[in-house]
Amino acid sequence: MEIQLDRGEGAGTYLVTALGEGLYRLEMTEVPFFFDPDSPLRLGDVVELAEDADGVFRVVRLVEPSPYRMESYCLRRENVARVLEEADRRGILFENYFGGWVYLHFRSDQSWDLRAWLGNHLFES
Repeated sequence: MEIQLDRGEGAGTYLVTALGEGLYRLEMTEVPFFFDPDSPLRLGDVVELAEDADGVFRVVRLVEPSPYRMESYCLRRENVARVLEEADRRGILFENYFGGWVYLHFRSDQSWDLRAWLGNHLFES
């Protein structure tokens, strides 16, 4: 479900799954530059949220951090589809923002050396 969540800089739209008793699991990672870098919210985090009279939520506390290890990359646009297709094939969760900004979310039993897989053509320069 989508909610409006205020992280101190105004409310933004977040994808969450309601778990009951004010607990929600995030189904997305905060976009860079739009959150407090000291306490980013990540896909898989379980948070306690409080809703105000206007239907806007705020974070009460982080209940359980995401079980995923996250890596982020700024890819050349021509590599994005290829990387996302391979991540999907490997069962790695991913998010894609602004065309070339990619988050990969790994379970503890997963790994992928993306730099080696793509060689020297990985990043925007």
